[in-house]
Amino acid sequence: TIVLSLPTEPPPQESFAELLRYNPDTVGFLTIGETVDLPVVQRENDNEYYLTHDFYGEKRKSGAVFMDEANEIWPQDQHMILYGHNMKNGTMFARLTQYSTIKYAARNPFVYFDTIYETGTYVVLAAMRLPAKETMTPSFNIRTFFFGDASFNSFLYAIRERALYVTTVGADANDQLLSLVTCSYNENDERFILITRRLRENETEDDIRALIKGSNK
Repeated sequence: TIVLSLPTEPPPQESFAELLRYNPDTVGFLTIGETVDLPVVQRENDNEYYLTHDFYGEKRKSGAVFMDEANEIWPQDQHMILYGHNMKNGTMFARLTQYSTIKYAARNPFVYFDTIYETGTYVVLAAMRLPAKETMTPSFNIRTFFFGDASFNSFLYAIRERALYVTTVGADANDQLLSLVTCSYNENDERFILITRRLRENETEDDIRALIKGSNK
């Protein structure tokens, strides 16, 4: 009998020790230029709590940046989703909507998301603005966490059909994706979604800067 063993879960990175003491729900830390520099939390089977509670568990309209209840960070899902409020005072994910243009994405192509277990650099792949009801349909479901070759290609095709733009960095079924989701004030109950993919082992940030200066849409 062949017994398959899963990789042993590593201890959290030492850099997260203090955040984990404050809040055991901590799963990572997100940095986007000078606009976002925040811890990321997650409650199992609960995508509601951190809509109204901050990192410290205090009731607050701004809530916290949180990972989808269904995501796993070890082993890491192929597609992770982070949510944050679009606060009118410019906090949380408010400035994420600056990524509505390809020009802004080309100037600011990197998103840094470290989980408590590993560091990660992500590059902007596409941006979308959709009614909330259109983010989870039979033809496109943002809450898709695993892919085969065919389903990955279908997911990318659906993004391309709906995107404000698609950068030239490209993606394939071996890539890990990270999506950032917030409210958009253009229409009632609209969502702004920034989709990124993880920097590959054979890529450098300079490679991406050279590549992302165009759009294939």
